[in-house]
Amino acid sequence: MSPNPSTPTKSGGKPVPCPICHFKNPPENTFSCPACGRKNICLHHADPATGSCEQCATTGFENRELNRKAGLEGRILLPGGAVMEMVWCPPGTFLMGSTAGESCWTNDQEESIRKDSEFLHRVELTRGFWMAKYPVTQAQWKSVMGTDIKEQREKHEKCYALGGTAGEGPDCPMSCVTWEECNEFCRRAGLSLPTEAQWEYACRAGSQTPETPRNLNGGLWEGWDRNRPQSAESRKFDQNDDDFGMELPCDPRTMPVGRLKPNAWGLHDMHGNVHEWCRDWDAPYPSGPVEDPVGPASGTVRIMRGGSVCDNVFLCRSSFRNQANPSSASETTGFRPVKIPFGLPPPRRKKRKSQKEPSLFVRIFGAIVGIAFWTLVGSWLWHSCHG
Repeated sequence: MSPNPSTPTKSGGKPVPCPICHFKNPPENTFSCPACGRKNICLHHADPATGSCEQCATTGFENRELNRKAGLEGRILLPGGAVMEMVWCPPGTFLMGSTAGESCWTNDQEESIRKDSEFLHRVELTRGFWMAKYPVTQAQWKSVMGTDIKEQREKHEKCYALGGTAGEGPDCPMSCVTWEECNEFCRRAGLSLPTEAQWEYACRAGSQTPETPRNLNGGLWEGWDRNRPQSAESRKFDQNDDDFGMELPCDPRTMPVGRLKPNAWGLHDMHGNVHEWCRDWDAPYPSGPVEDPVGPASGTVRIMRGGSVCDNVFLCRSSFRNQANPSSASETTGFRPVKIPFGLPPPRRKKRKSQKEPSLFVRIFGAIVGIAFWTLVGSWLWHSCHG
């Protein structure tokens, strides 16, 4: 099957680089992928069976129309038959960390409270990636790993439960899982845990606005305000609430994924519900700009992001960093995997400045000058010694 005839490219014109191999081709030798929407792809990257590009065909994503607001969405088939919806996060640059404008409610007052570990620095992600639209659900975990939430509770005797915080149901986020178990889930499914930078970049979705209780009140946050009276009957999002927009009982439970509004890229439950494991070991941020950071090679605790249903809004900000032992499990900790499409070029690395080797003429000339110099020195020393 030839590339999709519904997306023809005009003949003539200036050669354009292919988004896969970066080779420049005239427009008539390129096509547009109906699955991911990319244009100017070399014809030899077309998958003959689907008409999409080879990256979309080999990664198992179904063809879906471009969602202008949320980005590119796709679905991937997990071992066991469950389906995971994914959202495309394009490459880009952002400021990671927080500013002094970050705030939280304390004692009925909005105050600026931020951690020193949230040092603001510029990060460039040179490769786009797919991220799960929701935290991994209990149905998806069961499909890949074969256990349910009750079995995980029994497995981890030290899984500290806040009064039975983990909600039960196929669409509830999976919790009571260690970092090692989440990493094994990703290995079996051909996915990976996100780096800390990928997670915050996707959570911000292009926004650099300092996060406060008021601007997280748009239906994005699923958390618990300990500083306000709680309603034992209500577990709903209150659109008329001027502060947190959430009324929860004092003994909250994780809620089914996707109940609140998505962020600008279409990702749900990034603020609250369950903490989400990241790939990185915990370490201080670098003092300057970085490219595709992956954290240190070793450490003692792994990073978690996003806060949980038991946390106030301060702990659910995009920039807030939490940590835990990778062998520990909690009823309020889950995860959300990512996938870098097959065939994307590796991240760019800054080339070290290398000194050019001198030409043959320069080397011969230098040798002659050196011989002449030492000949003169030797002659002077011989005459000095023999009068």
